[in-house]
Amino acid sequence: MRSLKVTGGILAFSLILAFFANPVQAFSVDTLTIDIQPDGDALITFHYSLSRLEHTAVYLNIVDPGKELKKALESKYHLNVTVNDVSPTSTQLLMSNFASTTHVNNTTIMSTPEISFQGAQELLNKYWFASLVQVDYSPETTIITYPDGFEIAYYDQIDIPKTKHELSADTVKE
Repeated sequence: MRSLKVTGGILAFSLILAFFANPVQAFSVDTLTIDIQPDGDALITFHYSLSRLEHTAVYLNIVDPGKELKKALESKYHLNVTVNDVSPTSTQLLMSNFASTTHVNNTTIMSTPEISFQGAQELLNKYWFASLVQVDYSPETTIITYPDGFEIAYYDQIDIPKTKHELSADTVKE
């Protein structure tokens, strides 16, 4: 038991030392992919880069990016979010009813809401450690893919505008 406490103390001390030895930590979103399903649900995958300390925090389950992303998305969009997978470099979520669907004659129009990461930065600024971390919430690449394979790409944008795409009648099954 004593050995476990000592090991835990050494680990905590090492993390604190690593934190202060390298005071500016970097988190950046590399890619964001949003695959719209025929029913309007979206499979959302964040690929991100973490510093060594952040990577360790995720690995030791001190920080759970899936839980934090789920909470943020549910709060902002008021939709159900399921965490499918979390790793130290990515998180995959399923968001229900992300895209709205409108039927006009023989076509289906699917629309996605605006996505903004500015609120994440504002939320981070409220914490005491905000000056110690360097965060880039703008995905280097954002790709929205509709059920028929049509893609819309954005590069290094913190705000992703609403999108709209017209599908043929046989693409979306109800």
